[in-house]
Amino acid sequence: LLDVRIIPNEICDNHVDDDFDGDIDCFDAACAAVDACNPVCPELVLDPDPGTLSGSTVGMSDDFTPAMACTASSSASDVSVAFTAPATGSYVFDTYGSDFDTVLAAADGCGGPSLGCNDDMQDLQSQLVLTLQAGQTAILLVDGYATNAGNYLLNVAWERDCTDGSDDDHDGRIDCLDLDCAADPACAPPDTGTGTTGTSTTGTGDTGGADTGP
Repeated sequence: LLDVRIIPNEICDNHVDDDFDGDIDCFDAACAAVDACNPVCPELVLDPDPGTLSGSTVGMSDDFTPAMACTASSSASDVSVAFTAPATGSYVFDTYGSDFDTVLAAADGCGGPSLGCNDDMQDLQSQLVLTLQAGQTAILLVDGYATNAGNYLLNVAWERDCTDGSDDDHDGRIDCLDLDCAADPACAPPDTGTGTTGTSTTGTGDTGGADTGP
């Protein structure tokens, strides 16, 4: 009997090893010419509202390598995410809720200088605190330690409400005590209404001498 097996083609974006060669999606040589497997920056955008983004790095290409000061090893697949600061202040980015050992790095724009990198802030999850100017776009790189990949959550928090009684950016300072609220009208010093009071001076007129003549 002739054993004929049809090997399917690799589909490059379904997180499955379709052709059973041990390589998934962009790691498969069959996907080398596919646009989705060539470096793109950014691949996704993190919207300030609601301030969270979910996805998977499984089968994504390994486009970036975190700084050695951050992690000794990373050849994992990664995702680049753009975030544009709505106001000047401190922003806390984290991967809390992800299901793998993450590495989180940031750059000042695609191909720009590094803004920071973190491997394990809380257990196997990462956190970065960045000071950004209004309108500045940071590129967040969701990566994995060694070859770790999986489902990620990328979160951002900042002191977005200076009157809610909450420490929104988790920096230990609440509302108007946070420097991020310095320009908020709600945190302006109260107007005491004290002005400069003028002093009125009463002038003395000439009474003229008494006429004593005849």
